[in-house]
Amino acid sequence: AGDRCLELYKNIQADPQGDAGRETILDGEDTSNHVVDIADAEHITIAHITLVGGNAKDITQAHKSMGGGVLIRGSSHAIRLNNLVIKNSQANDKGGGIAIIDDAYDVAVDSTRISSCQAHYGGGVALLGNAHDVSFYRSRIVTNSAKQADGAGGGVAIVGGVYDVRFSGVSVEGNIKATATPGDGVGVWIQDDGQGGHP
Repeated sequence: AGDRCLELYKNIQADPQGDAGRETILDGEDTSNHVVDIADAEHITIAHITLVGGNAKDITQAHKSMGGGVLIRGSSHAIRLNNLVIKNSQANDKGGGIAIIDDAYDVAVDSTRISSCQAHYGGGVALLGNAHDVSFYRSRIVTNSAKQADGAGGGVAIVGGVYDVRFSGVSVEGNIKATATPGDGVGVWIQDDGQGGHP
């Protein structure tokens, strides 16, 4: 199968009351680098959608192994992810559910559930590079995993030069890593050396 990644340059929103209450699903079917890729975009809103089956496994370019569900990269800004379910997605490197990388900024995730995702670092969420002004509100980051033995941040990994990150009303629970090494953050792992790798 070919790449089923959706590259976004404009809003995508489902009507939560429409079609007899059925959910709107974007499924990468385990073949795409990312279910949604937002690159050098601005003023994007994604709302009331379920994203599943992302598999960021391409190691030919660094960003293609990050953000199985959603990848936000480049100079993207004013990005809003509202009332999403992001599940059953994975990344070979960082951010099985969501990866926010490079110089992306002014990103807000609200009322979103990220679950059953996995990656080497940040099974649910990874923030790295110079990403900044990132907020998570009223969301759940649960039952995700850092899958390799030397991985870290079963729920969340924050790596390198990231700054101005806020979590408010967020549950980070039930996340795991392959081996519970002290300091490697079963729930949240923060590394500030700017190298973007494991210490």
